[in-house]
Amino acid sequence: MTFFASWCPPCATEMRGLRDFIKKNGPDKINIIAVNWIEELTGLSPSRLNRFMRVIDPSIKVVSGTKTVSRDFGNVRSIPAAFIYDKNGRQVFALGGGRGGHGRDYLRRKQLERALAKMK
Repeated sequence: MTFFASWCPPCATEMRGLRDFIKKNGPDKINIIAVNWIEELTGLSPSRLNRFMRVIDPSIKVVSGTKTVSRDFGNVRSIPAAFIYDKNGRQVFALGGGRGGHGRDYLRRKQLERALAKMK
């Protein structure tokens, strides 16, 4: 799961990395839920998000973020924020989402590969 916004450059970098992982390994190797968080802060058209996701990967599921969702994941305050869970719902990796500036952390390929290796 990743919290993101289409206007966030580090989020776009992270999403491109997820797209590349899907292209290399197939969509059945990872189930990605992207929580669109604080998109409305910029006042950009909702069509921007739709274009962004078509370019990234239509197989990535997008849900709208709410304060409740943010609270359920430890009070996500900044984006991007990534959370990886195994098949049993056990969290194996978390990055970002804390206080501080947006874009401080984003999921990198090696981090994703290490987190997925923990689940084997």
